[in-house]
Amino acid sequence: MRRTVGLGMTVVIVAASCGGGGSSAAAATTTTAAVATTTAAVATTTAAVATTTAAVATTTAAVATTTAAPTTTAAVTTTTGRTSTSLPPAPDRPWDQGDLPHVAGFDPSQLAMVVLVADGDVLNARVAPGVDAAVYAGLLPYLVVNPTGAQQVVSGTTWIAINTWVGPLWVNGTFLAPLVSPQDFEADPRVVDLLDRFARIIVQRGDLTPVISRRGLYVAHHAPPRRFRAASLPTLLTDPTTYYWATSGASADEVRNSGRPAMTFTEAVADSFVSAFDSTDRVTTFDEPPTGSNGPAPDATIIPTELWSFNYVGVRDPGGDPQYGGLDWTTWYVSINYENGSPVIVGLTLDEWAP
Repeated sequence: MRRTVGLGMTVVIVAASCGGGGSSAAAATTTTAAVATTTAAVATTTAAVATTTAAVATTTAAVATTTAAPTTTAAVTTTTGRTSTSLPPAPDRPWDQGDLPHVAGFDPSQLAMVVLVADGDVLNARVAPGVDAAVYAGLLPYLVVNPTGAQQVVSGTTWIAINTWVGPLWVNGTFLAPLVSPQDFEADPRVVDLLDRFARIIVQRGDLTPVISRRGLYVAHHAPPRRFRAASLPTLLTDPTTYYWATSGASADEVRNSGRPAMTFTEAVADSFVSAFDSTDRVTTFDEPPTGSNGPAPDATIIPTELWSFNYVGVRDPGGDPQYGGLDWTTWYVSINYENGSPVIVGLTLDEWAP
């Protein structure tokens, strides 16, 4: 199953809630995502996404939220300078791809995808930049949008205008990522170099800042992603803080109640990645799950909704200890974003079989 760089899609999510930052937490929902790509520059692929939610670990990092799309159908009035414009009635449901202008035929460089939005959540599209502006619509995860090119910084946050049928609307730029075709991603030699630098920094217990996204690092360890903010990266590898990490067979709470020890980020995540990356029989893939002869193939749908739209590298240690009968494999999915034209790591997702 190869990752799709989507230019058209149907996603069914019913979301309604409220909060206060860049995307909004929503009521419990059922999500079925099917991503279909139609563009001359990008090969067509289909990715069925199923998000499995495990019990969260004892300590979770907060993800910024905002007010969800309004349910009112009253007209919205936006004022820009001396001009006031009344928009059509606001939608009473989240927007899917069909609610946006067509993007087929656009060069990928002219498009962006909605990212870091949780299952059942939406990205607020506002009538003006800033959290004080009225929310006109909520955009579902995976949507492909066409930025107008206009940007504005409000209270330290970059807001980006996107084209819609009602004119430009503004979204928090943290939740948009550029599209990179699977072909261009795999051909980029900087990606493998990035992973090698990441592994070497781990071994040296150095500062992760140069290789990690300015958004921070999202780690899905058999549970919804835990976010490590950019400010924590310089000392994350030496931070003694411990967490109860979920496993493939137990939630974080079950791990704690079983008496198993809590572990640091380095013990549970960083060193495990280096072990897989430095394996002599490592399998590396781009935008598709690694396969191998030892045990069942890992499934890329383990990647959570927040990270699915990013390109990714699969790093698999096939294992091989005869006592486990081929079940001792470990795979890390490394989600990559392009910031200022260069690849950086934004997410790590663990998939493994526990013998």
